[in-house]
Amino acid sequence: MGSQNPHSNGRPHEAARPQTPYDACYGTPGARPQTPGADRRAAARPQQPGPAAGPSAPGPSSTPPGMSEEDFEQLCRQISETVDQVSQAVGRGLGQAGSALGGVISRAAERQRQAAAAREAAAPPPGAQGAARASVPGAAPAQGSPAASASAPWAAASTALSARAAERQQLAQLKARFKSPVGLTAAGAALTFLGAYGVVSLGLGDVFFTLGSIAAGETGWLPASLAMGAGAALCVWPLAAGIRRLGTARLAQAFRRAFSQREVCTFKELAVQAQVSEKRALAASRRMLRRGLLPQGHIDDEGTCLMVTDDVYRQYRAAQAAYQERCLAQSAAEDEARRQRAQREADDALPADARAVIDEGTRSLTRIAELNDAIADAAVSAKIAAIEDVVARILDRVRDEPECASALDRLAGYYLPTTIRLLEAYDDLEEQPVQGEHISRSRHQIERTLDTLRGAYEKLLDETFRSVAMDVSADISVLHAVLAQEGLTESPFDQTPGAPRPAQDA
Repeated sequence: MGSQNPHSNGRPHEAARPQTPYDACYGTPGARPQTPGADRRAAARPQQPGPAAGPSAPGPSSTPPGMSEEDFEQLCRQISETVDQVSQAVGRGLGQAGSALGGVISRAAERQRQAAAAREAAAPPPGAQGAARASVPGAAPAQGSPAASASAPWAAASTALSARAAERQQLAQLKARFKSPVGLTAAGAALTFLGAYGVVSLGLGDVFFTLGSIAAGETGWLPASLAMGAGAALCVWPLAAGIRRLGTARLAQAFRRAFSQREVCTFKELAVQAQVSEKRALAASRRMLRRGLLPQGHIDDEGTCLMVTDDVYRQYRAAQAAYQERCLAQSAAEDEARRQRAQREADDALPADARAVIDEGTRSLTRIAELNDAIADAAVSAKIAAIEDVVARILDRVRDEPECASALDRLAGYYLPTTIRLLEAYDDLEEQPVQGEHISRSRHQIERTLDTLRGAYEKLLDETFRSVAMDVSADISVLHAVLAQEGLTESPFDQTPGAPRPAQDA
């Protein structure tokens, strides 16, 4: 017993080993508690003086050599605090990582749930069609009803799908207006490279060859030099063509950015956007049309704007046609106004009786034309139009020959007013809802009277040419007399009826 190791801490079968700070604080490994956190904090507390707690409690001999008991206890407290801080930091880190992982998982689950809800909403529910068929036609489902709650998500999804489809269609239409100039750019780059290589190689080769031949005093170099120069000159064409293609491709991209979603744009604006002149913008647009870069492109007749859709071009053509029609109508109206103004001036210069006939006849013709438009019967309308034509010819005859107005007093005072009254009566009879016997007989009488009036007006027109006929007859008689007197014809008084005419001398 006297040889027992003092560091065995009262345990006779434990091997003697040197004490460590951990053993000094918490005891030997065999005496460590199962809950280190609480025991460590208890071990870190300063020991209260009193009787020994038992054989396992550390005694004064557990303090490391060269260190006082207060320093050793302070060291133990620092180690315990450090361990606690590390444990808390690790716990916080694990908590934050767990929260972040949980957030990621929850967001992924939410996206899956939304995708599943969208798929379910895209298709009509099984009972939605039956509820829609069972509902009253034209009436919306009641708010909060099963049919309304079932069809609302499907309607919203259908609206969203329709909007996306319309957006895709609009994007496809925008892309169809301009073809990609990648091919033109590649061809331009190839032609430019080949042309530049040919010009540089052949041109410089020709220069060096010519100078070398002249310096060496050789003869016969001229044909080879000319051939090389001709080859260099021919390479200028692909060089220029390539540069022109590259410029056209660049302007095509600039035009596409300038148009954006518009369908028509002026060359002035295109020139500003592409930083070129209007003339060059117009020429580039024509090259794009020839090369098919603008499948639906059109240039207006004046060369002021570029259209990239057929719809706008059709609208432009319709507007041009309407404008031309308006111009023609305006020109015709101006011509008619000038004619009427000249006719009024000429009528003012006529005698009073002729002017009175013309004024009354013009007013009557205007009223007859109005009644003709109001009458629906086509046969009667044709008869009225024939009367209008004859009366207009009579008035023109009065303008040409004012002397004949004296024989047309009854035309302006009786015939035309009576014709207007008959047409007004016919119009009233035609509008009657019930066409009885008396109405039908009156209409037939007026129709036959119109034929009579047309004949009478034609005879009046013929009477206006009476003086002309008399003048023509007199002129012909005088002409025959003069010809007979000159011996150019036989006198009608000397000619025997039935006798042969004498032969004239050669």
